[in-house]
Amino acid sequence: MAKRFIQILKNCYSFVWDRQFLTFLGFLALSAAFWLFQSLNETYEESFSVPIELQGVPKEIVITTELPKSITVNLRDKGFNLLSYKYGQEFNPIVIEYTANNRGYVRLFTRDYIDQISSQLLSTTQLVGFQPDTLEYFYNFGHSKILPVKFTGSYTTEADFLVSHMELEPQNITVYAQKNILDTMQYAYTEPIYIGSLRDSLRTDVPMLKMRGVKYIPNKVSLRIQVDRMVEKTVDVPIRGVNFPASKALRTFPAKAQIKFLVGMKDYRRITENDFALPIHYEDLLENNTGFVTLQLNTIPEGVQNVRLMTNRVEYIIEEVAEND
Repeated sequence: MAKRFIQILKNCYSFVWDRQFLTFLGFLALSAAFWLFQSLNETYEESFSVPIELQGVPKEIVITTELPKSITVNLRDKGFNLLSYKYGQEFNPIVIEYTANNRGYVRLFTRDYIDQISSQLLSTTQLVGFQPDTLEYFYNFGHSKILPVKFTGSYTTEADFLVSHMELEPQNITVYAQKNILDTMQYAYTEPIYIGSLRDSLRTDVPMLKMRGVKYIPNKVSLRIQVDRMVEKTVDVPIRGVNFPASKALRTFPAKAQIKFLVGMKDYRRITENDFALPIHYEDLLENNTGFVTLQLNTIPEGVQNVRLMTNRVEYIIEEVAEND
């Protein structure tokens, strides 16, 4: 069996190095080269990016909205030449000299700078299009305002988890813009983001909301969301009379009401019955002749969910309080 296997290998080796097979490979390579040559000799149209540079900006000027980093040009030529643009020399940037006016922004026409691109092209290359048609940048003379940052978006957790804390860092940032724009701004808003199914704490960077003519320093903030597992807790909250005259006192049966709620494990010990309030106002009982009153939970601490008042209705009496001698 082993001898037969070795013989098969020898036959395969002989076939591979057979002259006819080598001739076939040679013709195959020649055909591929001919096809490639023919293809590259055809005329194509391809898009390329050309960088942009703004020069001559004075030190006292703040560019609040930059020029685009590049423009896109559509070139038509034979494949050989287009490959040289793509994999050969890089395009030199389009240089735009800073100018100013009394509007706070400058708008330019891209066609006025096409010569800087054409001078880098071969004589056979046609420039058949470009994008965008116009270029603009915004600037000011250092007008700024410090504004609080507001988060926009939403976040949700998986079942049995809750967000125990959310914060942005920094909480205030510097905003540069023209005075008429700054006067309308009360907050600096983040880009809207939507985060779902959280079960672990999260820290991520959030960019500021882009606005024409507005620059933020910094241009992004750190979002920190603390996630905690929820557990159920039960407390007995005293029922208390409010605005009762000194000569009268409220007595309820029972004297306390049970409240159940979900709370994060981190806050389990911190949240107690003292964080809830079950008031009964004297004025609400003046026309109540039933001897029963419906409880209302007025105070719910932050960080708890699914709060349930297990006793909704209690019996009560108003007692006369003897005056002290």
